[in-house]
Amino acid sequence: MVVERNLLAMRAAAQQTAWQLDGSDIVGEGRDDARAVRAQVDHADQVTHLEIAPRWSAMVGAGGLPAAVQDAIEAAVESRRTAWAQRVEARADASAPASQTDPAVDRPQFAPAPDLAGQVEVLRRTLADLRQVRSDLRGFRDTLREQARQEVVGRAGDRVTVRLTGGKVTGVEVSTRWLRERPGSRELAEEILRACREAYRNAAARATEALAAFPAIAAAHPAAADPVALLRRLGLLA
Repeated sequence: MVVERNLLAMRAAAQQTAWQLDGSDIVGEGRDDARAVRAQVDHADQVTHLEIAPRWSAMVGAGGLPAAVQDAIEAAVESRRTAWAQRVEARADASAPASQTDPAVDRPQFAPAPDLAGQVEVLRRTLADLRQVRSDLRGFRDTLREQARQEVVGRAGDRVTVRLTGGKVTGVEVSTRWLRERPGSRELAEEILRACREAYRNAAARATEALAAFPAIAAAHPAAADPVALLRRLGLLA
């Protein structure tokens, strides 16, 4: 069937592009200039691991610790993005492994062909969805821009505060009163990481809430990633 062949070709092309751009397994690692802090970030540039040298106080001092943490995180992000760019360049003219583009895997099963009334209904739903997405795009774009400017805060009790702007760590505050209690370097790292994680959770919750206000765009996400999802949503695939 020509339609099935074209659909499988579309899916293979989408999978090839996804493979070429994939960076989901690339992590980054960075240190501050004094090497008092080491940070690791995941594919989304979120901090997953933090180490602070036992002699951090002599290396950067209490006043310099927050900046050292930020510098290490920024270095880790830069490291990950550089590695990702290098992979994309290396894969530009390569073909994805057969297992990732094999059309026989999860081969779509076409639903019975609709009659004329059914075809009209499919077209009506498609046009209605497209109109709603188009109507929502400006508001959704404005919402994303506004969120990118807003600060999101995460805290570890009254010990550490981490601030995010546009998903990026833009501020780290460590309680001077707590530092006077001489916490160990491991405890320091754990509390800073805990504050980071809360900030990321708060940012994710805010993004989910924003997307929920635009259901047509939320529903279109799977279809953008895989043409099969669109046809299945329209009832053309079983």
